[in-house]
Amino acid sequence: MMSVLREAYYTAFVVFFRAGSHDWTRPVNLGKGVAAVTLVQSFFVVSLLSWCDIVAGTRIVYPKYILGFVALYFGLYVGNRYLLGTCGSGVTFEHEWDRLPKQKRLFLVITSSVIMVLMMFSFVLSGLFHRTLANVGG
Repeated sequence: MMSVLREAYYTAFVVFFRAGSHDWTRPVNLGKGVAAVTLVQSFFVVSLLSWCDIVAGTRIVYPKYILGFVALYFGLYVGNRYLLGTCGSGVTFEHEWDRLPKQKRLFLVITSSVIMVLMMFSFVLSGLFHRTLANVGG
């Protein structure tokens, strides 16, 4: 299971890395791959905080904490950049991508896409619940 999640994470990086990759240099592609993965992760972390707000009836997720969210994004970005770029695990996976069997690539793209859609759905749903059901954030 952990292997599938790790490969789905790397696949998300590869998809964003390769999107429009012919128009950009390799360092730019690395940056946009890491930035996109980090953005999805950030939305998910914010949705988790929002769900905690709903359960606890507090106001942790609030517009006045925008600098905290920016810091969260950059913290995740640095971690992802280190793991995917500096350590080379994402770049290595991108090099090996074309050698993977087509069925495995398709499975990984679908798995990665489903995970990202679920993360974004959690973000949107937590915002709706936060406003309507929990009466938190006004």
